[in-house]
Amino acid sequence: MTTLDAQNLKIADYLLTQGCRPAKENGINLWYRSPFHEERTPSFHVNAQKNLWHDFSTGLGGDIIRLVQNLHNLNIPGTLRHLEETMAGKVAPAAVSSFQGSSSSPVSDGITDFSVSTLQHPALYQYMESRGISPEVGAAFCEEAHYSVRGVHFFALAFPSGSGGYELRNPKFKGCYGKKDFSLISHGSDNVHVVEGFFDFLSLQEMMPTIRREFHDYIVLNSVSMVKKAIPLLTSYKKVHLWLDRDQAGKVATREIKAAVPHSIDESRRYRMYNDVSAWWKNICEDKKER
Repeated sequence: MTTLDAQNLKIADYLLTQGCRPAKENGINLWYRSPFHEERTPSFHVNAQKNLWHDFSTGLGGDIIRLVQNLHNLNIPGTLRHLEETMAGKVAPAAVSSFQGSSSSPVSDGITDFSVSTLQHPALYQYMESRGISPEVGAAFCEEAHYSVRGVHFFALAFPSGSGGYELRNPKFKGCYGKKDFSLISHGSDNVHVVEGFFDFLSLQEMMPTIRREFHDYIVLNSVSMVKKAIPLLTSYKKVHLWLDRDQAGKVATREIKAAVPHSIDESRRYRMYNDVSAWWKNICEDKKER
């Protein structure tokens, strides 16, 4: 993807993939609650005609490239890769990539013929393996989703969320189906680990000895916009371990949780050279292969 391709992407479409929907709409003016932090009054403005944004709470603004850079602490090449993975198919229909004989799309709205089944497709297992996730761990927590968008068939990993929805992932797509919510994996513990995405959760499962996995609860936020909703549940735990991303949004979410749950522990120092737990674990796996 070139910078010109990226600038042709709609900011509103990108925000939708991040779980952000307009709180108010007035013609070309869209108002959101800031994706940089929790707030009650929407202060994040998008001019849909000019395709520009301005966050009045922080003073930041610009095009979609600047938005991704500020949200995820990425350089230009990293931003373009992120947009290509997240927004595949949004530039033009011809840009939609195939995934083992099926296409991939970032569209969460407009999905039809949605179904989930036991994880079986070899391509999805290969995708998990490329990120250091074993078949045993992947199959224990993920399902296989098949669905259509405008008559085109797609498939992806499906990770269930708390409101009956699913987080959907394949190499070309990151999105969701149904209502955005956090996921709780409970074993009745008073010790909880909080991660941002489900690949972070799967990575923690790989790192943790099997005998210890069921001694802990886990909350997968699925979006930092779920922090406020998750906090009341977090206050009920004696130990709260935070494994959130090290980008700006993740740091803001960590501070917000620590302010509400003072006994929470920021574990991000463990992967200070990486953006998230998933990248940390993937690097560990690659190092093992080289030895």
